[in-house]
Amino acid sequence: MLPRLGALAELLLLLLLGLGLGLQIDTWMSDILQDNPDVVFVERYGTTHEKRNMKLFKIGERSVGRKKAIWMDCGIHAREWISPAFCQYFVKQILQEYRAGGKMVEMMKQLDFYVTPVLNVDGYVYSWRDNTEGNLTPPGAGRKLRYTRYVEQRKEDLLCFLTIHSYGQLILVPYGNPNLTAQNYDELMKVGIGAANEMEKVHGMTYKVGTSPDILYPNSGSSRDWARMTGIPFSFTFELRDNGTYGFKLPEDQIQPTCQEAYSGAMHIIHYVHHQQLSGAVAAAATPLRPEDPRVHSCSPTAPPAGPRRRCSRRTTFYQDYKHGGATELQL
Repeated sequence: MLPRLGALAELLLLLLLGLGLGLQIDTWMSDILQDNPDVVFVERYGTTHEKRNMKLFKIGERSVGRKKAIWMDCGIHAREWISPAFCQYFVKQILQEYRAGGKMVEMMKQLDFYVTPVLNVDGYVYSWRDNTEGNLTPPGAGRKLRYTRYVEQRKEDLLCFLTIHSYGQLILVPYGNPNLTAQNYDELMKVGIGAANEMEKVHGMTYKVGTSPDILYPNSGSSRDWARMTGIPFSFTFELRDNGTYGFKLPEDQIQPTCQEAYSGAMHIIHYVHHQQLSGAVAAAATPLRPEDPRVHSCSPTAPPAGPRRRCSRRTTFYQDYKHGGATELQL
C-alpha cells in the first residue's frame, strides 16, 4: 500500500503543479492586456477537450480596414518547454520596442501579430508530450480543427507562419515530403539562412536550415507544410536549443540566451516579409500549392522537375497523400 500511496501523492503534486502553470499563463496574458490595452487584444478561438480556453494575443494598432499579419504559435508539444517561454519573450520584446518608438511603431500600424503562447493547453498543464486525449482520437481532431479553422479564416492576410518547437537548432522550410518543393523554395532558404546568421551573431549558436528530409527526416502533417499549402507564402518551423545534450530539459541558464537568439532570427524573417509586403513582392509567392500543381515538382527520376530545381533527397518514406488531407489530418 505504501508505494501506491506514494505514487498517488506524486500524481497529485504533478497535477497541482500543472494547474498552477496553466493559471500563470492565463494571469500573464491578462496582465499584458491590462498594461497594453491600446495595442493588445486577447481572443478565445476554442476550448480544449478538458474545457480550457484556447487563447491568443492579437497585437497591433487598431485599424478600420484589414491588415496583413504574422502568425506565431508555441507549445504545440507539451514537453518542449522552451517554446512557450519564447512566445512570452517575443511578446514582451515587441511591446517594449513599440513603446520605445522606431521601426516597431510603423510595423504595428501595418501589421498585426497573432501569438498563441501555449497551443496545447491541456498538455502544458499536465506536462505530457501531447494532450491527454492523444493524437488520433476525436477530441484531438477537434482541437486541430479549431486551430486550422482560425488560421484558414485569416489566410489571405497572413504573410508569415512561424511555429516554435524544440529541440535540434534547426530552421525548417516546406516540405516534409522529399518529392515536393515549394514554389518559393529558394526565397524561403535565403530568408531562413539569413535568420540563422542573425541568430549566430547573438551567442554563437549555429542553426541548420533546410527542408526536413534534407536536414532531419521526412515527415508528414506538419503545420509548417499545411500553412504553405494553404497559401501563406512564408512558413517556418524553429527547432530551438539544444542539439541533444539536455534535450527538452534545457537548463535555466540557457532559457534567456535561447530566447534572445530566436528573437533575432524571427525578427529577421518578419522584417523581410514586411519589406516585401510594402514593395508588393509577397503576392507572387502566396498561391496555394498542391502536389498536382506543375510548379511543385517530383524528385523521382521518372518525373523530371517541372519547377525550380534543388537537390532532391534520396530518402524514401511512406507519406500521407496531401490530396486527401484536411484539418483533422494535421499532426500537431
